[in-house]
Amino acid sequence: MNNGLPNFREKILIVDAEVNICHILETRLTISGYKVFIAKNGNEALISLKKNEPNLVILDIMLPKMDGYEVYNELKKYSTIPIIMLTALGDISDRIMGLEYGADDYMIKPFSPNELEARIRSVLRRTNQKNQIVNKQLLYIGNLIIDSHKKQILKNKKKNTSYRNRISFT
Repeated sequence: MNNGLPNFREKILIVDAEVNICHILETRLTISGYKVFIAKNGNEALISLKKNEPNLVILDIMLPKMDGYEVYNELKKYSTIPIIMLTALGDISDRIMGLEYGADDYMIKPFSPNELEARIRSVLRRTNQKNQIVNKQLLYIGNLIIDSHKKQILKNKKKNTSYRNRISFT
């Protein structure tokens, strides 16, 4: 049952203090079929990341309370979610730093929304292909996930060590 609403296939978190950018991106990406969440500072971003589990983050570096690099560091402690940095920091050294830091892509403001949307599709396509390879090593049984590659069992997406001595992965 569609009810005329877009079929949300991927979730995107936009982390930017500029209200106009958030509004433009939210409108365009929602029309394109994405489920969009907005965070206006680093603290909101971390809360939204845990609550909404997005598939991709568009992250500004210059944020109040906690800058984009701090958000990135916290996020990477527990997630491999792809990140596109979208920022006014446009010097070549800034771009290199963002990519060396681990961003999956880096765009400079002002930007073309069409180009950003193409980059989003590209990053998600690469990420989804990588996840398909990883998922071949996962076995789903109810609320259990058996990861033969990592030799782990997850229950409700949480690591469960109580099974460790009872199951052999050979």
